Amino acid sequence: MMNDRIKKIEKRYKKELNALLGEGKTLLQQELIKRLESVLVDCLAENNEAAAKDRRVVSLPRKGNLKVFADIHGNWKDYSRIKEIFLGSGKDCYLVLLGDYIHGSPGYQDESEKVLDDLIKLKKRYRKRVIPLLGDHEHSYIGGPNVSKHGVNQTLAFEYRLSPDKMKKYREFFRSLPLLVKTDNGIAISHSGPVRAVVINEVDLIYETNMIDYDDFADIDPYEFRDNTILGNLLWNRNYNQEDARAFLDALSQDGNKCFLAVYGHTPVDGYRMVGGNQLILSPSCFLEIDLSERIKSVEQFKRGMHIKKF
Repeated sequence: MMNDRIKKIEKRYKKELNALLGEGKTLLQQELIKRLESVLVDCLAENNEAAAKDRRVVSLPRKGNLKVFADIHGNWKDYSRIKEIFLGSGKDCYLVLLGDYIHGSPGYQDESEKVLDDLIKLKKRYRKRVIPLLGDHEHSYIGGPNVSKHGVNQTLAFEYRLSPDKMKKYREFFRSLPLLVKTDNGIAISHSGPVRAVVINEVDLIYETNMIDYDDFADIDPYEFRDNTILGNLLWNRNYNQEDARAFLDALSQDGNKCFLAVYGHTPVDGYRMVGGNQLILSPSCFLEIDLSERIKSVEQFKRGMHIKKF
């Protein structure tokens, strides 16, 4: 994707430079064009490399402990309990939230705005230790498809009740959110997934994920977006195919740090669900607690009450 952008910029640059110099170029001018093109490509590559580092993929070291909580959906009571658990866990604790902080469901009061306002403050205070991931509900405000539940277009309904300034603040926050956490002890964490093998064939997945621009998908067909893009798979996929999962984890292991299993939210499950030996799906009623110094090679290592806890 990024290489294609570089080629387009290079082609446009060459066309405009040729037009500026005219048809009767000397050998010296032709050599100058080649050298300028070389400098342009090098500068673009360096800029892309710098921009890609930890932009959408966050790496965690093999020390400390990690707590992972699934979709909050405007439930202030759940969010307050999550915050309480995190604040009581010491300075070596990382908190990863799996997206979908907004848009409540029947059965409790929807306090999405209150949740977001506090989460923004919590992230600002703890920076690297609090890692909220992007969910499909947040992405619907910055380039993704609208989301609907229970016959209501929740994207439009939530925006309708907010001031333009408040919506601008939330959009800026959503654009800052990463997509994936990769731990040094072997775990990949995202809102949904895995990214299907056909989508990541011969792709540098970590690099391409880091370079995703959330606004690039505003005009794409929602089904095309869901099924055939890296971002669509990370936000919408509910096809937990074992071959896809293996390909996904292998693609994330290309940097030399092996990934053995993936943790997601998004899909409604009763508490949690283990899929094969390499996938764990969490619901809002459970959370995952991990010692980051412990090498995790299979979901079968997770024990209820020790790693998977009732929320």
